[in-house]
Amino acid sequence: MSTQEESSWLTIYLLLLNSQVIYNHCLDFRVTLPVPAFLPLGQEVATDEQLQWHRVLAGTPWFGIDSTTDTLPQELQRDDKAISFTKGCYLGQETVARIDALGRVNKLLVRLKAKKPISVGQSLEFGEKEVGTISSVATNGDEFLALAIVRRAATTKGSILNEATTPIEVI
Repeated sequence: MSTQEESSWLTIYLLLLNSQVIYNHCLDFRVTLPVPAFLPLGQEVATDEQLQWHRVLAGTPWFGIDSTTDTLPQELQRDDKAISFTKGCYLGQETVARIDALGRVNKLLVRLKAKKPISVGQSLEFGEKEVGTISSVATNGDEFLALAIVRRAATTKGSILNEATTPIEVI
């Protein structure tokens, strides 16, 4: 793991408990994988691909990949998990409170599913308008999942993006 990953707020913590490894990935990402009662030092418990699959499946954004300092907290749909509306003063509070009072943002993080391979950076269209770009992709056999921040008009579950090329469903 690189120094940058170690200092990231998404550092994965491992907790050995009753011969299981629990990955606590930020706010709400937990995956329990069975492992032997004795795990030799340095042995890999889960691959990066497995962790990525469960992160994308849970819809958990990764700062620096799925979001930046320009991303509004409400766009990540973490209001109930990561935003305090009762805490005292904090950096960004005015913007967060203004969005809460107005009721919505114009873009949201969504989970996507495709039947064919998809890639990071792939443009997403809804109708004839570009609505976003894929930021994370995870593959499990012939299943393909992704995360993207897209325009609100394309965030309804079941909506089909890129219908003319590679259909991608909002899940």
